[in-house]
Amino acid sequence: MGTLHYGTSSDASFTIDDETLVHVSAIVVAKLRRQEAFVLSIDAGGSRESLWIHPSAMLRYTFAAGAQPALDRDRLEDMMRHANRPAGMVVAAVVAAAPVAVAVAA
Repeated sequence: MGTLHYGTSSDASFTIDDETLVHVSAIVVAKLRRQEAFVLSIDAGGSRESLWIHPSAMLRYTFAAGAQPALDRDRLEDMMRHANRPAGMVVAAVVAAAPVAVAVAA
């Protein structure tokens, strides 16, 4: 599992699987090289947070895996089509499971 950090606050950090995150980072780089801002929305367990990605945005990626996952050209093309829409691109965050209470019989 990797993490996308947006801005300087730790409040804007999103856990995303490494494979998706490496594709997101490739789209971000391609868009920003062309000076194209866009909306990146992250679904996280019933809620959605939208980020405005622009050349001055502070972004940082951390990857859990030592080796970077391979890029899938078809997936990149699909994600770029979505990033070019007015609504932007949507990815899913990994939502941590809530702790489960366990009753112990005496």
